[in-house]
Amino acid sequence: MKINTEKITLTKLFGRKRIHTINFNETGERYFHIKVHNGAILVIHNSYSMDSSNWVATPKKVTSYKSQHLIKAGEEKIISYTIGKIHNHHDKVFIINHHLFKPALFSICEIKKDKI
Repeated sequence: MKINTEKITLTKLFGRKRIHTINFNETGERYFHIKVHNGAILVIHNSYSMDSSNWVATPKKVTSYKSQHLIKAGEEKIISYTIGKIHNHHDKVFIINHHLFKPALFSICEIKKDKI
C-alpha cells in the first residue's frame, strides 16, 4: 500500500528548493517508490555524526549497504533503507537535484513492507 504520494520539484543552482529532506521518528525498514519525471536526483541516507553535529555520516551496517542512489528522468526505483538512531537523532534521507542548471521533478511515496 502506498502512503502519501507527493510530486516534488527541485530547483536549479540558486533556486529556493534544491533538496528535499525526509525525517523519521521511528527506526526500522522503510520502503520508497521514486519515479523521476525530469532531470536527475541523488537519494542519500545519512546518519547523525557527533563530530559535526549534523547528518553527514554514512550508516554503519554489517552487510553491504547502498546508501546512495542516482535516479534519472524516466527511471523509477523502489529503495529500501534501514533507519537507525544515534544519540537520540534518527537517520534522515536527503533527495538532491543532481543537475546544477536544470530543475528536477519526481514523485515519491512510502510503501508498506507487506505490499512489496
